[in-house]
Amino acid sequence: MTIFLTYLRNYWYLKLTRMVKMINGFVYFVRRIPVVGKKIPSTVYKIYPIKQIVTVVSVIISIFFSILMQFIKLGLFIVIMFFIEGENALTENIRGGVDLAVINNGLFIWFFFIVILRNFYAGVSFSVEQKLIDFYDHFLLKKADVIRGESIIDRLYQGLTYIPAALILGVVTANRVFLPLFIVCSYLAFSYLFLYFGRMIYTWQLSNKNRIIFNGFFSLFIIGIGVGLYYFQISQSLIAFFTSWLGILFLAVILAVSLWLFLHFKQENEFINFLLERSTIQVKEVQEAKKSQNQYLSEGLRMQKNLVLNAEKEFQSLSGSNYLNALLFSRYRSILNKSLRYRFYYIASAWIIIIVASLLGAFKHVKIETITTSLPGLFFIMYFATFGKKVVQMVFVNCDVSMLYYPFYREPKTIITGFNYRFKQTFYYNSIISAGIFVCYLLLHLLNDFLLDWQFLVYYYWL
Repeated sequence: MTIFLTYLRNYWYLKLTRMVKMINGFVYFVRRIPVVGKKIPSTVYKIYPIKQIVTVVSVIISIFFSILMQFIKLGLFIVIMFFIEGENALTENIRGGVDLAVINNGLFIWFFFIVILRNFYAGVSFSVEQKLIDFYDHFLLKKADVIRGESIIDRLYQGLTYIPAALILGVVTANRVFLPLFIVCSYLAFSYLFLYFGRMIYTWQLSNKNRIIFNGFFSLFIIGIGVGLYYFQISQSLIAFFTSWLGILFLAVILAVSLWLFLHFKQENEFINFLLERSTIQVKEVQEAKKSQNQYLSEGLRMQKNLVLNAEKEFQSLSGSNYLNALLFSRYRSILNKSLRYRFYYIASAWIIIIVASLLGAFKHVKIETITTSLPGLFFIMYFATFGKKVVQMVFVNCDVSMLYYPFYREPKTIITGFNYRFKQTFYYNSIISAGIFVCYLLLHLLNDFLLDWQFLVYYYWL
């Protein structure tokens, strides 16, 4: 019990120091205003009672907004389930009363996407903020107590903010006791379980690449289980079990065991040192990027560091800028292809999800108008997946920045030839990405009784 009081005290002091720093920063900014700043004395920094009052008020406001967010999360998933069940399901249930089956399915989606998937990524990708490092350094506190305590208390805080929304939902469903307990206990149990799971993955000593692959496969596995449980109509029985006294007892056991495992993890100090080292490296990389000559060339400089020379092809038939471009792209071809493979992993995952969901009938109520609304989002997807930035920065950092000193490289013919070559390379890689996304819609069309019409597919092609 004493250790939890220590965690709670450190957590409160952490919130207090953050708010005091924010207030001091605001006062510092105001005192720099030409006319107003001269009228504000430096003694304002010493008015600690006002700072404490502002901190308490800010905590109350943050609690209110956290509770509001939990209302939105639960309500959003339930509304989504109403639309999945049918277009008029929401209107019919408002008029005719509450449909417990739809609400249970909405809770099922919340359980899998928030309690399982979100907490899984929060546990395995846990990181230490610089503000937390500064906190225990300034007050000479134990790193393990501060970092572990912040994880425990913050998850507890997030879980408790679900109570108002859970109580109202319990009244609506006439399950005033077990449903609120299910929402709070399930969130806390799996939060602590995945925090411990993230530490166990650390002991496996996986590389960054293997860690990403493992996280991706685990996510697909969880999504597959969720789709299967919903398709075979087991989701309602699962929620009915969890909202019973036996299900609450089961969640309580998971909560107790996961919290005990988390608190008794033997390599906690080694794990924290690993996190701090990784956080320090990330901070240094950000600082180096800011100090670089041009921060907009970070992609090209990163590719330059990853360059490994291999057996180069002969380009005897080429000359001038064509030879330089061909030689440059031959050297960086492996790096570009590696980036293309990573993008295709995500596209292939989307193929698998569409195939499984289509076979399970998840798109049987979806209409073409709903699919059409996804087209504007393709602009943002292609913006993040495009190779234009990579190609432009790669050529500038490794070729243009040096060759522009020579007069022949600034001739109009040379500039146009270089532009055409780079455009062809960019078009080649972007076309592969675009074709992969097009296959997603084509699979959706073929596996769902030709859901889309050919005008839609032609429009996508020209898009």
